[in-house]
Amino acid sequence: MQLRPDQGSGLFIAYNSDEAGFLDQVLGDFNDHYDPLPPASSRALAPGAAEALSRFTGTYRLSDYARTTLSKVLLLASEDLPQVVPSGNSVGIRWLADGPDQPEPLVQLEPLVFASQDGRFRFTFLQDRNESITGMVWGHLFVLEKVPWYKTVAFQRGVFAMFLIGFATAALVWPLSALIPRLFKRNRVHLVDRADARVGTLAAAGVAINAALNATFLLALLIILPRAFDLGLQFGMPPLLGALFSVPILTTGLALALATLTFPMVRTHAWRLRACLAYCLYTIFALAFAPFLLYWNLLGLRW
Repeated sequence: MQLRPDQGSGLFIAYNSDEAGFLDQVLGDFNDHYDPLPPASSRALAPGAAEALSRFTGTYRLSDYARTTLSKVLLLASEDLPQVVPSGNSVGIRWLADGPDQPEPLVQLEPLVFASQDGRFRFTFLQDRNESITGMVWGHLFVLEKVPWYKTVAFQRGVFAMFLIGFATAALVWPLSALIPRLFKRNRVHLVDRADARVGTLAAAGVAINAALNATFLLALLIILPRAFDLGLQFGMPPLLGALFSVPILTTGLALALATLTFPMVRTHAWRLRACLAYCLYTIFALAFAPFLLYWNLLGLRW
């Protein structure tokens, strides 16, 4: 379906074939008839626009994805494409992340309208009241949004990897750091009463459980996401995965509990200074995981 509200017209096509060339041909003819490109001789850079081309560059993605439900996390299994990059005295478009270094050049027809050199594709950029580019319309058919660098899939995958490595390391190192001294029968230099010892034991167990659960959850996502469409996750969440996606709710509550134990840990001197500092750093790390979970709608079971 293609709508042209400003012209009072549109096009709806329904057909029972998987022949993609038919749809491309019909849409091409429709657009060429109602919105023809200017002659090649007039496709020049709009006056005074050269210095403003940098605002078009960036990463774009299709805007028809889930924004308020768990299925938003499926974006991590895809790529943010296309990319608009500088190309000579204009801009170019790169369709594939691992494509050739030379992008496909675009010709500026109007201040916000570009087209491919062969005239097959047209891109109309969208801007807000501050004249900042917010997205673009590709051929009157697809609407894409411009993605800030910190929301790109590449950056978010890096954050994902950081948390996975951090939690996996804590899940392994923290129990070992408590077990090794016992194996070598190293006694504490200072004594603590039983109440303080219980606080230390509870805090140590909380760190180990929190780290192990978060690492397991992220590792499971790493395995599931590449197979998401094979599993049909775009249509709904299988009941068996409900337990997996409830883990972030549990670990976020546990991270808050660890934060409440920070002051008793420091006050009672149940641990040495180095262990207390490690505990505080881990608590901050675990709490910092919550914004990442919120961004991907993982603190809930709404699919």
